[in-house]
Amino acid sequence: VKDGRMKGPGFENERYYSFFENHPELRTVSDAMRKQTSRGASVGLPPAIFQSYGVETIDAKGPVFFSDYKKFFEVLIFPPITSNKKRQYYRAYPYDLYLQNDLGMLNFDLLQLLNVSHLISRSPLICDNCEHLEERRADSTQGDNPIFIYPLKQTLGRAYLAGEVALVDDTSDITALLADNAARLANGLVLIRQKDLPKSVKGTLDGATNSNAVEETELNLEHYSPDRISYRVNIGNPKYLVITNSYHHKWHAYLNGVKVPLIPANLAFQALYIPDAGSHTVVLKFHDPVLIWSYSGMILALVIFLVIGFRRHRNAML
Repeated sequence: VKDGRMKGPGFENERYYSFFENHPELRTVSDAMRKQTSRGASVGLPPAIFQSYGVETIDAKGPVFFSDYKKFFEVLIFPPITSNKKRQYYRAYPYDLYLQNDLGMLNFDLLQLLNVSHLISRSPLICDNCEHLEERRADSTQGDNPIFIYPLKQTLGRAYLAGEVALVDDTSDITALLADNAARLANGLVLIRQKDLPKSVKGTLDGATNSNAVEETELNLEHYSPDRISYRVNIGNPKYLVITNSYHHKWHAYLNGVKVPLIPANLAFQALYIPDAGSHTVVLKFHDPVLIWSYSGMILALVIFLVIGFRRHRNAML
């Protein structure tokens, strides 16, 4: 251990460690991304670098990923003509979600849909689709280990309003439509499986399929945290609000204070139906009673531990 850093065989070396603390420009960009609640992604660098600056990333290495999100990620990084060998290799490593070095394969429309505002790379990117990107070089404070920062010229917010819905029969239909209609998704299309559509919404779809209507809409993010998201919405026609956070059944949606169904959408994400024109407040809350009981149990165990320790200390003093 030297200067608080672990060094030697088996530990990160000095050059790698410097990525995590010595890039002021990356810190400035990351601060702006957190304020905008946008996401990042890495090419040729570990996602942990962006994450160490507090930025949410679409790529990661971890023990658990929702299977539908992994399928969405596959559509993002592989075009339909990709060989089965490459797909099988990707599916064989369920713990890794990394962007490919060949950005020519990347679906930039889906990348924008995922709320990605910046890519970072260890070297300059060369690709056919790089017109979507701008380039900035960020040197470390030591003048070595540069990181290349690529802001996307266009990106969507964490949520968007959809005036057109396409109902599909199963997951394979959605994956095919994702690849072919990514640009339409960004312009107000949402894909929903028939089996996921609540009965309370099935009879009200007609009002949310008029994508040609000209209207003014407003969508303002008022609060964002890991377990609570709120939006102020103003619409002229019925719409779906699509949030590009992973769907989970313990997320609950409230429209103007009234609980409404939260629907799996675009394969991996979540949406809710807003049936009436006008101004609305939408709140999403994550509620898991197991977590509450776990935290309560931890606090109770700590209290018991302190009480026992205090009593033993008092008895020892007698």
